[in-house]
Amino acid sequence: MREELDLAPQDCMIFASGNLTEVKGHKHLISAVHQLISKGAKVRCFIAGQGKLREALERQILELGIWKNVTLLGYRNDIPSLSSATDIFCMPSLNEALGYSLLEAVASGVPVVASNVGGIPEVITHGKEGILVEPGNAQQISQAVEKVMNDDKLAKSMGSAGKKTARERFSSEAMLTRTDKLFKAVLYGQ
Repeated sequence: MREELDLAPQDCMIFASGNLTEVKGHKHLISAVHQLISKGAKVRCFIAGQGKLREALERQILELGIWKNVTLLGYRNDIPSLSSATDIFCMPSLNEALGYSLLEAVASGVPVVASNVGGIPEVITHGKEGILVEPGNAQQISQAVEKVMNDDKLAKSMGSAGKKTARERFSSEAMLTRTDKLFKAVLYGQ
């Protein structure tokens, strides 16, 4: 996948997916990538998804002069492969119930930088599976990405913790066990 995306070995791949709508906060991620590039970071950002903000995001990328570093992929049916190939998964949402792409990323062992909103903290404990940032704060996104990309030990630790969390809390078996316990509690008071 990294070869298909024409990534150099030294490039840090940042990946995000979701509809290109205001609530997904992609414009803040793009601003964060611009900040990273301004500091000399070797980053490439790929955003999978489609939606009404595509033209506005393309304009932002062009105006910031980072078209070589940020790619809007459009609709993709290979999100798990993209997640597995990435170095850092980003979910800059302004509001989020619980993104399936977030679960795919942690199950793939990828460290996460995500907004501290909605259901995201149910998956990401700040400092464990990833770093939580305030929604809409490009500077915090930039700082969090920089921290993870400059600390291999931290990135590996977060990736391992994410795999464990996905397996223990969000696998089919874990969800069936919790559902069974809930039904028994409701039906039998257990």
